[in-house]
Amino acid sequence: MGDFLEGGELNEEHLSPEECAERLAALPCEVVLVAGNHDTYGFEPFAERWRQLGKPLHALHGEAIAFGPLVITGFPCSFGNDSFFLMGRDSKSMDVDEWLPAIGARHGRAMRSLWLMHEPPARTSLCPPDG
Repeated sequence: MGDFLEGGELNEEHLSPEECAERLAALPCEVVLVAGNHDTYGFEPFAERWRQLGKPLHALHGEAIAFGPLVITGFPCSFGNDSFFLMGRDSKSMDVDEWLPAIGARHGRAMRSLWLMHEPPARTSLCPPDG
């Protein structure tokens, strides 16, 4: 998911980052996150509360995680500021040819795969010519 912290209309009530972590952590499944353009300043308190709840933080940025035969690949977000979401990791290029082949080589042909992204990766057949 992306835009899970600060999205929506200005007049809407929003959960705090900590409340968001508590609600998502209560789900009876693993939660995998990718950055959206609205997931900036609130991500640090979200991640801190998430860890306090004892849940593994799967915040993917040009990375993949496998759950049995399912491989989930999280794409970077080209909008906004992803520095909060990275938590000290290096930012990945928006050019998927620079990092996606390594994921395929590491995980092989997955029986099931899911690409998780906030928007289609730029300069690929998934993205319209005007971006």
